[in-house]
Amino acid sequence: LASCNSNLGKFDPALDQYTRALEINGNDANLHAEMADLLCYVGKHAEAIGQIKFSMRINPHFPEWYRWTLGWCYYFIGEYEEAVAELGKLINVSDVVLLILAASHARLAESGRDSETNMRQAHDYIAWFKRRRPRWTLDKQRDVTRHRKEADAANWLEGLRLAGL
Repeated sequence: LASCNSNLGKFDPALDQYTRALEINGNDANLHAEMADLLCYVGKHAEAIGQIKFSMRINPHFPEWYRWTLGWCYYFIGEYEEAVAELGKLINVSDVVLLILAASHARLAESGRDSETNMRQAHDYIAWFKRRRPRWTLDKQRDVTRHRKEADAANWLEGLRLAGL
């Protein structure tokens, strides 16, 4: 139920449900990782990073989605190189990972770090994404983006716009 509430943007009930579930079973690495994802969506990025890293410690054979959650969190604290490095360790690259990589490279280019190379990489990731989802647009992404803080949603969408979505 917590995951459903989170996906629907019902953040407070989801936080309460995850907190209660962790009180019952504090050793469940997936539960910690799911809560980290939610913490990122509510704007508690540093706390989310701590949570996902804890998940990785208690389950050293963690599934790949833990890494994309960590990369996602790094994006929101402006640690774009860390996001790219973490996501670069993935074997299976999902659509959302392509978008995080594209936005992270675009932000690196915007900050002046090897601008030409990073912008080319951002565009390459968007092209890869568009081969999978040719009709996807920034407006469609805006419709499915749910963050508690408007600044986080704006940051995400602007990164994607800069990348060429």
